[in-house]
Amino acid sequence: MGKGNIDLFLPKGAQNCPQATVTYKAPIRPPVKKGDQLAELNVMCNGSVVQVTPLYAGEDVTDGDIVRKATDALKELALGWL
Repeated sequence: MGKGNIDLFLPKGAQNCPQATVTYKAPIRPPVKKGDQLAELNVMCNGSVVQVTPLYAGEDVTDGDIVRKATDALKELALGWL
């Protein structure tokens, strides 16, 4: 999430706008604290990046117990191959 509202500023008269991607280093591992920067929102117009906005964790995420870690590992293994 952004810190507050995310306002977009696009060139006047631009076409094919907006397009956006989120850039982050995967995987994001716990613990994560609320407010930690985790990613960037890249807004593009006509193939050029016109705005980059940092994205932050909206809540704390703690490290799970052994059962949670095993379940998450199986999900990552199964879905990571798709």
